[in-house]
Amino acid sequence: TDFTKFMLALKPGSRSQYQQRPEMPEGSLIKRKWINVIEQAPQIDANGYLIVSIDAAASTSDTADYTAITLLYAKDTKHYVLHTERGRWDYETLKNKADAYVRKYGIRVTFIVENASAGTSLIYYLRSKRLRCFHDTPKEDKVVRVARQLPTIASGRLFIVSRAGQNGWVEPLISELVNFPNGRFDDQVDSLVQAIRWAEPKINSQSKIYLY
Repeated sequence: TDFTKFMLALKPGSRSQYQQRPEMPEGSLIKRKWINVIEQAPQIDANGYLIVSIDAAASTSDTADYTAITLLYAKDTKHYVLHTERGRWDYETLKNKADAYVRKYGIRVTFIVENASAGTSLIYYLRSKRLRCFHDTPKEDKVVRVARQLPTIASGRLFIVSRAGQNGWVEPLISELVNFPNGRFDDQVDSLVQAIRWAEPKINSQSKIYLY
């Protein structure tokens, strides 16, 4: 598989860092040089997949993790991050945000929601509205889940769309990516990887991505 080839290509010392929870001085599995920042978003059409990926937190307290939402467009083996947002939202707020994406992009949007916490109720709600909604129930450690997507990211197929005046979210996202797994937060990483994991086999016929 692509993942196996990627692991074998690593130096022996580096390989162990991907196979367990690493303690790296640079704190990074994902290298900044792998991430392409572009100014122009691709044209969205029926040949690609427009995805809203939601990683819902278990609490809204000030010390809790964030709920993170990624808007991603996948087409022609490429993954374009169009927007991300995060916050400590209760279920009603999260539901309203999901509705807002449907109002803006229509029923062509596909929701990928982690089946946990408020996400479980959101899945039921979205399906009751007959919207395209898939649930994700991870069975592996989040470091392993990110490592399995490294061949996709390291090959230069991840693009972040940074529009002037609308890009306040870009640097926080990049910072979270390049500091994973040793950063304070990793919710946006979880949300993005969830979207890539779902979309990759649909846009890349050579993909051997592990799906849950």
